[in-house]
Amino acid sequence: MLALGAGAARFGTRCLATEEAAVYPGCKAAVVAAGAEDIRTVGRGLIGALENDFTASMRRLRDSAAELDVRWREFQGTTPKGAALRGRVRGGEVAAGQSAGLVHEVPRPWRSWSESSPSTAPR
Repeated sequence: MLALGAGAARFGTRCLATEEAAVYPGCKAAVVAAGAEDIRTVGRGLIGALENDFTASMRRLRDSAAELDVRWREFQGTTPKGAALRGRVRGGEVAAGQSAGLVHEVPRPWRSWSESSPSTAPR
C-alpha cells in the first residue's frame, strides 16, 4: 500500500479472517460472507463494523435522536472482543472495514501451504 502512495494502511479485516487468527470461527465466516455494502459505521462514525443486530440498534438510536449517554451505554455494552472471542457475531460489534468485500476465503496457514507445496512457496 505504501509503495502505491498510501500514507498509511490498515489490514485488520484481512488478518481477522485467517486460520492463524485466534477468533471465533463464526466471526471469520461473517467477514468472508460480507461485502463492502455490509459495513456500517458506529460510534461517532469512525468505527466500521459488519451489519448485524448491534449496528441496527445503534442506527435506530441515532435516527431517533436518542441522548448521547443512551447511545454511549449501548455502544459500551458490546466490544469487538466480545464478537471475536466469545462468538457474539449477531449482537456484538464485529469490527471490519470495507475491505471485507475483498475477503473471499479463510486462507490456510502459510506454513502448512509451504510444506505441502515447497516448489511453489514464496521465497
